[in-house]
Amino acid sequence: MRRLRKHTVAASVAIITLTAGAILGCSADSPSDPRSLTPMVSVEGSDTMSTLLNTWAEQFMKAHPDIPVSVTVADSGTGIKALVDKNTDIAASSRDLTDSENSKVHDNGLHLVRRIVALDSIAIIVNPSRTVEEMSMSTLRKIFAGETTNWSSLETKGDGDIVVCVREPESGTSRYFSEHVMVEKPAPTSVAPAKFTKSAKVLNSNDALIEAIATEKNAIGFIGLGTQEESDKKVKVLRVKLLEGSAGVMPTEKSSTNDYSLSRPLYMFFDSKAKESTHKFVDYCLSDEGQAIVREQGFVSLK
Repeated sequence: MRRLRKHTVAASVAIITLTAGAILGCSADSPSDPRSLTPMVSVEGSDTMSTLLNTWAEQFMKAHPDIPVSVTVADSGTGIKALVDKNTDIAASSRDLTDSENSKVHDNGLHLVRRIVALDSIAIIVNPSRTVEEMSMSTLRKIFAGETTNWSSLETKGDGDIVVCVREPESGTSRYFSEHVMVEKPAPTSVAPAKFTKSAKVLNSNDALIEAIATEKNAIGFIGLGTQEESDKKVKVLRVKLLEGSAGVMPTEKSSTNDYSLSRPLYMFFDSKAKESTHKFVDYCLSDEGQAIVREQGFVSLK
């Protein structure tokens, strides 16, 4: 069973307007919607965004002590499901909605708003004992698909079976990695991503994945840039090459908006007719103050 971490804290959040979602229908203003009975803003979703969400919440409630904010961290899929089921006000996600989720939004007569609130990159991490410094996207695909299985093919004096560590399928980070790394380029859009090797260790949080790689010398995995900033002493971050002949690029704030191959937006989804307190929280996340918090937490600001 996945462990949820829940915090009720003050909210300080900056958010940016993107596009709207599905079809008009039920709204958070409806008397039958329990979310409309309290000004409290509930946020559920992405483990990658955990520290960012909680810091936003803390600072927001200092400015708005009459609006409590509850943050529940699990994964992107869990947050989106909670929003569709009207069990949370905001779904925090490190990926966009899937076709299946869009269908559920449609079937429930919902009209969701999507906001990009920050940018992030996925960092490739290995145990600090490894001598490898960079890998190409093609090499990563072969490792995580189980085609390359020993460090001897990657390091001059390397040896040992590679231990692949991944996040659970509902994780936005896992889905993004699968869609952008596990499809060999160039490839027709109809080609499905290769599956992770059956021997992969599946971890249900970034913290668990970091610890697994820190304690296993043959391990490799991936985490969000914001999480990587906190784990530099435990794991080693690799440069990533788009092609075998390309220069390796380290994930940083600058490269995330320029030439790093695994950069992505972070989202908040909410009902288009959400209560006023929900809109206030989202607006805070997109404000100058909220975006300053984005930078402080190791992510890339939209400002």
